[in-house]
Amino acid sequence: MTVLYAVFRFLVFALLLLVVGGAVALSYPLRAAAANLRVRLFTPLAVWAAMLTLAALGSVVLQGAKAGGFGLGEAARWDSVRAVLETRFGKVALAQAALGLAIGAIALAARRGREPLHVALLVVAAALLPTPSLAGHAHVRGGLALVSDVVHVASAAVWTGALAFVVAALLAAGTQRWPLAARAVPRFSNVAVVAVGALIVSGSINGYEEVGAWHGLWDTTYGLLLLAKIALVLPLLAFGAYNNRYAVPRLKRQIASPS
Repeated sequence: MTVLYAVFRFLVFALLLLVVGGAVALSYPLRAAAANLRVRLFTPLAVWAAMLTLAALGSVVLQGAKAGGFGLGEAARWDSVRAVLETRFGKVALAQAALGLAIGAIALAARRGREPLHVALLVVAAALLPTPSLAGHAHVRGGLALVSDVVHVASAAVWTGALAFVVAALLAAGTQRWPLAARAVPRFSNVAVVAVGALIVSGSINGYEEVGAWHGLWDTTYGLLLLAKIALVLPLLAFGAYNNRYAVPRLKRQIASPS
């Protein structure tokens, strides 16, 4: 049960990154995409938002089973579910489910040719960002730790989730792939460099808050793992900066070759 609970928690977080990143991508980098392609991209956003809703609700049942030490049948009973919903974890999970449902509804409205409502989409997606922090240790520490954790989640969503949507759009664009790349990739590149930079800074602050002192970064196992993580991300930031400085101008001039 513990393993299944951990899988659902990871699934909720991964889907949150995809949903928020998709909302960002459709609202800015992919605003330049053809109308028919944009309509098609709202479908996976709606599907992932629905999956987020289901995963968040499923985590409530699994939390009850994990905390109570009983099976899924007992955990799915209303008394058990209500007990979880009265906790901070349950309230946050319910909020994630409701926000996922709202994003799915907005995406479906856009899929049917209505006004995409980009502002509403971004506002609802932004409301998802604090939920992992509110359900975790950052909420207990509060202050800088909470703000830094929210920034960390937002940066990861913009970098990974938006990237997934941009790549999906380029794959689906067919013969219009390179014209779309010339418009969308420069926009995403500018946002991604800032996002990865914020990811590193917020991750470092989170690490400091966790170990309690700067020397803990190299005196503890957690600190060493964090430094290793930062070391792995720094080359990606350098690659992004290089791409922004050299590859993006080539795309702007539309001289990149698909080969």
